[in-house]
Amino acid sequence: MNHRRSPFNKFRILTCCFLTLWILLLTIIPVRAEQDTTSDTTISYSQDYFAQFQVVTLVDMIRVVPGGTAIFNSLDDGQQSRGLGATGAQILIDGKRMSGKANDMSTRLSRIQAEQVQRIDLIRGNAEGLDVRSQGVLINVILKSDASDDVIYFSELGLIFNNQQHARPQGLLNASARGEQFEFDVGLNHDLFLRVTDFTEDLMDAARNIQQIRTIHREFLRTTNSITTNMQYTFDDGDVLRFNGLYSEVNSNELNIEDQFALSSEIPFAEELLDISREDDIWEIGGDYETDLGAMGTLKTIIVSTKQTNTDQITQSRINNSQATRLFGFRENSDETEQIIRSNLTNQIFNDQTLELGVEAAFNELNALQSFNLGPFESSLIKEDRYELFATHSLNLTESMHFQTALIRESSTISQDAIGIENERTFNFWKPRLELRYDVDAKNQLRLVADRSVSQLNLRNFIATRNTDDDTINFGNPDLAPEKVWQYLIAYEHRLADDAGTIEIEIFKDEISDFITDTRNADGSSGTGNIGDAKRLGLNFEASGTLDFIGISGVQLTFTYQLRDTEMIDPFLNIERRLNGIPKETFLLDFRHDLKDLGIVYGFDLNRRTYRFDQNRTRSEIRTNIVDADVAYVEYSISSAMRLRLEVLRPFGDRESYDRTFFNGDISQGIIDRIEYRQRDVRPTYILTLQSTF
Repeated sequence: MNHRRSPFNKFRILTCCFLTLWILLLTIIPVRAEQDTTSDTTISYSQDYFAQFQVVTLVDMIRVVPGGTAIFNSLDDGQQSRGLGATGAQILIDGKRMSGKANDMSTRLSRIQAEQVQRIDLIRGNAEGLDVRSQGVLINVILKSDASDDVIYFSELGLIFNNQQHARPQGLLNASARGEQFEFDVGLNHDLFLRVTDFTEDLMDAARNIQQIRTIHREFLRTTNSITTNMQYTFDDGDVLRFNGLYSEVNSNELNIEDQFALSSEIPFAEELLDISREDDIWEIGGDYETDLGAMGTLKTIIVSTKQTNTDQITQSRINNSQATRLFGFRENSDETEQIIRSNLTNQIFNDQTLELGVEAAFNELNALQSFNLGPFESSLIKEDRYELFATHSLNLTESMHFQTALIRESSTISQDAIGIENERTFNFWKPRLELRYDVDAKNQLRLVADRSVSQLNLRNFIATRNTDDDTINFGNPDLAPEKVWQYLIAYEHRLADDAGTIEIEIFKDEISDFITDTRNADGSSGTGNIGDAKRLGLNFEASGTLDFIGISGVQLTFTYQLRDTEMIDPFLNIERRLNGIPKETFLLDFRHDLKDLGIVYGFDLNRRTYRFDQNRTRSEIRTNIVDADVAYVEYSISSAMRLRLEVLRPFGDRESYDRTFFNGDISQGIIDRIEYRQRDVRPTYILTLQSTF
């Protein structure tokens, strides 16, 4: 076996030395930045600040604001909870959160042109009346209010390709306008995602003697066609009505070709095929209404309705001596729906106090028909009705100290109706939150947070699913209970001289009860379940700024380091170990350089993660990642209204190696069936686009 040695240690030393020098110099050398400071807790960036960069869309503007890159990246963290809650996106438009789920914030931001933005505010204090609770900075985008009959069109035409899959066109057309009382934008999008991955795998016995060699070639294609719309009408009395809608068709296909070789042969003796296809139709309608009730305060109501129809199919077959044998088949037809209504009343009860009272109701349903191995379709219907009553009180203790308390009462009922299963359970939880923000001075802020949260259960954990990596079925668990988490956090933020950048450090501890992970079901099978208590202890460090202090203008750097120490008791081995799927260390480096005189912008996102964990009753797994550049890009401004961009996903590949041990029966019995050592390499994907505004 050729176990590749990770260059991580050298990378870490060089990166840390560079970043330490950069941060120290930024801290002691004042740098001029063209921004307006409106208060100690709100910093405004006008169009003058963005003149030094070549910004076309609102996304460009957010990424060059100190700390903005990390906030924008957090929009795509893969977490999609049910309901709306108050822990929404850290980016607001005209002080308002978006009344949508699938029609999300990142989609909206990419379609707003820089010329439509008046300024961007960074809110460091508690955001009273915004119905958003954030542990860090909020970005509030203020759009221009100038009335105009002109319609602004934005188009993006492109090609996406790699060295294995054919080049395919993609494109976007968006139209927007803003009048005295009415504004709208409508977008049409044809988007693709391509990826080619190659694996080499050594199959070994319990003594780690190689018995077989396998190569796997995987091609993935996802196509998305969607139409979105956002509208707003402002009445004469100041009331505001907003509406947004989405329809999207998503088709994806993954094909895996596995060749199996004996040690003494270069010709495969067998071939296995795995074909996974999925079709999704997504509808969403959302809206909100805001009205001033005078002495009673401001009333805001949000309504969202979403429906997603899915058709999934998995086919596994084996070809040996030109004879094809079906190994596994799976089909699923399902509907997932969600209806949400959230209403809150905000009132400034005294000069230094604000009170928010509200209610949210969310109704979720998963209706699935599943067939395993050409068997009859079996139905499962899971429903959850959830209600929240909440109150938030904000108090300015002094000019520099702000205290916010929140109390939420949640009640939910989950029911399941399937073959052999019919149950209904009710949960009730109190979710308090305390937050203290202390402005040491205009550039330094201390935050203390204590917060209890309750996870929203994934309804798909109640039904069976296929794990195609291990050729196993993860059985559903009708008795799942939500996780409960107490989080304690302390954070310190320092804004550099003349707001040339930010440095922030967070330390947190999560105490989890009813932790959800792989466990043993009552019938002896393996599945998802609650195992008891777990802990997460973490450190987040983030630095963002420019290189103006060494005479390099137009450079924006964001560096993030995360450290996680986790703990749980393995339900099979009864030993203490780390939580699954949480990297021990993560390094993120985002670099952007604007060469304005040349009309060129280039940059990259560098990502490094390390894993080490055990998982599942039938395998033990150790996984390591080496340095990989997620994205590298270069842009050329042909004119003020036209830009050419080349983007490379995984420009150096995404190399990964991991070692898996499979057991006969329970892992606690220690009877090894086989050991697999796998190396993965993701091929680069290229995206060439032409953006224009007219």
